Amino acid sequence: MPPLSLLRLPFLPLQNIIQNWNIYEICQFAKVSKRTKSVARAAFRKPVDISLTNGECFSIQTSFAGNSGIVSRGQETWVFELRDISDRDNAESDVYNENHVYHTLNLFSENPLLLFLETLEFLFEVFDCSIHMVYWTSWKTEDMRQVIDWMNGCDKLTKIETVNFNLNVNNQMTLALFLETFKKKLGRLIVYSKVSDIAPVKFSIEMERFSYYGARWVNLSILMSMNTCKRLYLAISLLSNQDLKVFLRSWKEGKSNSILEVLHVYVTDQEDWKTVLNGLGAVVRHPTRVTRCYIKNLWYYGGVDIQRVDGKIGTVMWTHYVGSNEHEKIPRNIIEVFEKTKQEWVGTDSDVVFEEKGNEIQVSDEEKIIKEHSTQRLLIWRRVACGYGKQCHRFEGITERLLSSMSPLPLLRLPFLPLRNIIRNWNIYEIYHFAKVSKRTKHVARLAVRKPVKIRLENGESFVIYTSFAGNSVIGPQGPETWLFELRDISERDNTESDVYNENHVYHALNLFSENPLLLFLETLQLLFEVFDCSIHSVYWSSWKSEDMRQVIDWMNGCDKLTKIKNVNFSLNANNQWTLAFFLGRFQKKIGRVIMHSDVSDIAPLKFSMPLEIERFDYFGGAKWVNLSILMSMNTCKRLYLGVSLLSNQDLNAFLRSWKEGRSNPILEDLRVFIPGQEDWRTVLNGLGAVVRHPTQVARCCIEIFWFYGGVDIQRVDGTIGTVMWTHYLGKKEHEKIPKNVIEAFERTNEEWTGTDSDVVFEERGNVIQVSDEEKIIKEYLPTQCFDFTFVVWK
Repeated sequence: MPPLSLLRLPFLPLQNIIQNWNIYEICQFAKVSKRTKSVARAAFRKPVDISLTNGECFSIQTSFAGNSGIVSRGQETWVFELRDISDRDNAESDVYNENHVYHTLNLFSENPLLLFLETLEFLFEVFDCSIHMVYWTSWKTEDMRQVIDWMNGCDKLTKIETVNFNLNVNNQMTLALFLETFKKKLGRLIVYSKVSDIAPVKFSIEMERFSYYGARWVNLSILMSMNTCKRLYLAISLLSNQDLKVFLRSWKEGKSNSILEVLHVYVTDQEDWKTVLNGLGAVVRHPTRVTRCYIKNLWYYGGVDIQRVDGKIGTVMWTHYVGSNEHEKIPRNIIEVFEKTKQEWVGTDSDVVFEEKGNEIQVSDEEKIIKEHSTQRLLIWRRVACGYGKQCHRFEGITERLLSSMSPLPLLRLPFLPLRNIIRNWNIYEIYHFAKVSKRTKHVARLAVRKPVKIRLENGESFVIYTSFAGNSVIGPQGPETWLFELRDISERDNTESDVYNENHVYHALNLFSENPLLLFLETLQLLFEVFDCSIHSVYWSSWKSEDMRQVIDWMNGCDKLTKIKNVNFSLNANNQWTLAFFLGRFQKKIGRVIMHSDVSDIAPLKFSMPLEIERFDYFGGAKWVNLSILMSMNTCKRLYLGVSLLSNQDLNAFLRSWKEGRSNPILEDLRVFIPGQEDWRTVLNGLGAVVRHPTQVARCCIEIFWFYGGVDIQRVDGTIGTVMWTHYLGKKEHEKIPKNVIEAFERTNEEWTGTDSDVVFEERGNVIQVSDEEKIIKEYLPTQCFDFTFVVWK
């Protein structure tokens, strides 16, 4: 069908059609017009991996991301071959193999390089492309320069995953050309060389890994120039024992290889560890004292630690044992070799210190033959490591990084459902670290984790974020599933463990350090909200500085996913009495409960105003604080529990009159407050048109567990009924029998009010609710010399 007819379809059906096309079909559609290119780009979101080569022709191999590899024999690999127009008669335009061996589209031009670059540009415009691999083996210098210039100028290209060179006497200068002109990031650089006379190279771009195979090439100056490489695998080198010593000293003093994480190189000298290690302040760790993980299933027991000037530790892998898990028993012969080596060093003129045997790791009674092959890979972490070889010895190094866990990227090769099952078995720390790796891991974590997370915030010695999967009974440091993020100043790093995990489930704490702990606190909060379905369960505002508090409140106001905080706690004293007013004046979301403890009554004036809505406000404290103006200002509070107040009987009358006339406390649902002095209900109820309901006439439920029989009804101007709890009976269910003494007390009060100058009306006894022949002693626990005033508004 002509593509223009397709454009008459609505976008969603058209999108479904396009998403079922292969790469060639999408390209042909996108080339029709600007509109078809725009539609293709909008409809197709699946990333595309690209591999570039140049042999008989320029070749662009494309594959939908997620395939096992980009090769011409892959089922989902689509090859664009850009050829000179003179090849047209000898090459088919389309080569599609029904057995899915390869699919090739040949394109012809008088300028194949220009067509190559135009095709690349087009692919990047239509698809979400990344360059997975480039093979620079057979390129002319000028062609190579033009392609690199295109790469540097392509905004959508930020990194190439793998670059390959196969050097010989004719093209040995290409590596130097690439390193000098390429300006983007590089994942892995792989160099095969048949010659050692390679043009001098300058390492100025950052690369994750450099692997070299072939003729001996690496000497000391080349090694120490590799300052932009994190992981080095350098095969058989020109290095000597003395060179290794110079390299380690330079690394220790911070002069070279600053971002190095792993070094693996073979040295042709007879190993001489006294030469290599002397003068470095090295500590030879006993295999029974320490075990560290490099990558999954590789655990290093022991090794030689060297400390850099910035405190970072590097470990040379010598006198060590390599295990496959964390809790292996060390073979007996390994310990015997360590002790023998230690004895040989006793009395020598060396500053190398051998550690004593420890009890942390057990020793096996069995022996184990350690086989090492010259091709064994080298590992590098936060340390620098060494081992043995056959005709040459192996030098390994590892620069400290969090290598105790496997790189999460291999996990991403799993289908989503198995990956989701794995992630759902992780704790909050593990999910947090996985999500921080990249945008993709964050997205995967967000899709996989559906269980809500509750958060509590504090600030004492440090900023603290308590996290817990919702459903736990409590969020606190004593909860078995509570995971703390403690955000500390970087100056505390040396005195604080980074991870504190208690096996008895008392607490699990992760300490994070920064020159700006508040900023790290907010960034950590933001990440948690992006990854998890978070709610803030509690905030404790007791020890916050005003500026820190302001920034956190502003973050809360700006967080779209945060609509409500369940509990907010204040513990006020003379130094921080301003914090509650500051919070109420700035916070703009809903609050479940404000809990206020105070030792002082002189609290900064509070402003209860919309959009701030509070479900419940509780006040506790020795200081009397609530007066009439404060009570009548609480217009955004539904439930009030206010402790011992400064209110009088006359104040209660003024409050009830204001409520009745609709002038204050419009959303109030219930109020409980203690009033100093003797109760005077004639003063409280005067002029309100109150009706004292007989306990046998009406029973009403409050907060699902309390049933009020009777009470004093007052009607608001809008018809809403509020009830003052006096002459009432409090029960626990709807159909209780009223104790006889309660009815007798009601009738006695009715008699006392008969003939008084009052508009209060007492209801007659009814037959709706039965009266018991038994009496019941009603106990009330009240503060000294106070009476209880409870007011409930019925919906």
